[in-house]
Parts: sequence; C-alpha cells; structure tokens
Amino acid sequence: MACINECSKYEEITVENKKSLYEEHSGQKMTDEEFNNIMVKCIHCDKKFNLNEFKTVLEKPTGFVYISCKYYPECDGSMIDFI
Repeated sequence: MACINECSKYEEITVENKKSLYEEHSGQKMTDEEFNNIMVKCIHCDKKFNLNEFKTVLEKPTGFVYISCKYYPECDGSMIDFI
C-alpha cells in the first residue's frame, strides 16, 4: 500500500502569527501593511502571491518550521526562493 500523508516527514501546519514567523526567519521587521501587501514570486513555480499567503510546513523529525510557497505541496519552493 502506498504511503501518502501519514508517512511523510513533512506536514502543513497553521501558525497563529505568520508575520512574526517571517520576521524571525528573515531577520526583517515590517509593518502589518507591508506584510499584507508585498507581492512575491516563487522561482520554483514562477507564480506570484502575496507574502502573507505563504504556507508553513513542519519537518516532523526535527521540529523545524519552513516558510513555503503558497502552492505547496505542488511546489517545493521556500522563502529563499521568493523574489
């Protein structure tokens, strides 16, 4: 039997404050207005989206939380791929 979500080491999660998570990962402080209005483009899937639409993905074995492309899991881009 194929193992899909149950066996994956990654899981999409919801975080309470995405802006704070982004600031922590990037080291960049921004206003709510900036966070809610900045458009980014993922170089992996070549799609644009508002920065505040990124997805958060938990790597289960390590507990590390990734900032991922809005189009995860179809796209495996992360915040370093946003321009």
